[in-house]
Amino acid sequence: MLKTLFIGCAGAGSNVVEVLKNGLPDYSFCNYVTVDTSSANTKKDIEFVHFTKDSLKNELLNGSGGVRGANLEDIKKASAKFINDRKLHAFDGIVYLVFSSNGGSGNVIAGVLLKELLLKDVTVCCIMVHDTSSKQYAGQALDTIRAINKIAVETNKAVTTMYFINNIDSKKDLDIKKVNASILEEITLLMAYNDIENIVDIDAEDMKNFYKPNVYTKVKAPAGIYGISGLPIGDITEIVEKHDVIIGRCLTAKEYDPFKGHFLAQHKKGQNIKSSDESMLLLLNNFEKHYTLLENAYKAYDKKIEMFKPGEVDDEDVVEF
Repeated sequence: MLKTLFIGCAGAGSNVVEVLKNGLPDYSFCNYVTVDTSSANTKKDIEFVHFTKDSLKNELLNGSGGVRGANLEDIKKASAKFINDRKLHAFDGIVYLVFSSNGGSGNVIAGVLLKELLLKDVTVCCIMVHDTSSKQYAGQALDTIRAINKIAVETNKAVTTMYFINNIDSKKDLDIKKVNASILEEITLLMAYNDIENIVDIDAEDMKNFYKPNVYTKVKAPAGIYGISGLPIGDITEIVEKHDVIIGRCLTAKEYDPFKGHFLAQHKKGQNIKSSDESMLLLLNNFEKHYTLLENAYKAYDKKIEMFKPGEVDDEDVVEF
């Protein structure tokens, strides 16, 4: 059994963890908890930990008001207590930190937990949700990615992430249900790999190592941030072109290797799944394309501002007030 712990950090992370708990199969290896500096977003049937301002006085924090770093020192102390109380420094499984790259609490809590867990050599994966509906949000998303990359370099780890963008096209309205459905679909595929008792010739260490690509001596994956994608097996050629793959894993009910002759990955492995007719891929890829996508979304706001120049207005169209 591969122990799996989802930690929902602040409001958005808690919302996603609720979707996962209610939507994933009732796996015995999955556990869920949410943490926040505010008690405004607790979830039914999911354990909630309210970070305190002072662990000795048990004085509660009351949110960060969207200001990143507002409670940083208190979050560091509360995170250390959270890790110690749950003995997460010795967690023999995979911890998934679920959070939004925007806002003032979730990404800060996740960053603090990530660094502490990596220093203890715990296997961690970040599940991030980005909102690019404003220049501020797009900028926050970039700042969060830079912060995670810095943590990876400082701890000399390859940090794996799954990322979802609420609205890369700012002309379209935010559709939370659609985003949540996309997250649930991909995490469902991911959990099929964690269900190791249902897979032939795989063990917990093999899957944990997938999240730590720099443990493979022949794989070139220096410390930094990397992406993970879970998807059904389709056109292998198209998948190769779309994803800059470093490591590939596949699960299939059939006796064949979809990687053979197609996949130019540094490390790849196929396994047979016992009780499913589905075939699926798990890919670890470079993060550059995703970062560029977010960066372009951020720069687009400057272009929109440049399009309007005060003074260049047709007086006939101006309403007199």
